[in-house]
Amino acid sequence: MSLIDLFAPRRQTPMDAMADQLDTLRRDIRRVSRQVASRAGDTADDVGEVAVEFGREAARRGAHLAGVASRQAIKGAEAVRRDPVPTIALVGTALLLAHLLSRR
Repeated sequence: MSLIDLFAPRRQTPMDAMADQLDTLRRDIRRVSRQVASRAGDTADDVGEVAVEFGREAARRGAHLAGVASRQAIKGAEAVRRDPVPTIALVGTALLLAHLLSRR
C-alpha cells in the first residue's frame, strides 16, 4: 500500500463545488467593490475640483458686477445732485400712483 492510496484525493461533492463557487464569487465581489470605491474617490476629487473652479469664477464675475453696479450708482447720484427735478417728479408720481391704487 502506498501513501497515495492512504491519502487519496477526496472527491468533490456538489456542496463542495458550491462552496468553492461562493468563495470565488466573494473574492470577485471584494475586488469589484475595491475598484468601485477607488473610482468613486477619483470622481469625487474631479467633482470637487470643478466645484472649486466654478466658485472662483463666480466670485470673479460677482466682483466685476459689483464694480459695474457701484460705478453706475455713483453716476446716478451725480446726476441727481446736478438736476434733482426728474427724481422728485418720479418719486412724486410713484407716491401719487400708490395712493390712487390703494383707494380702490
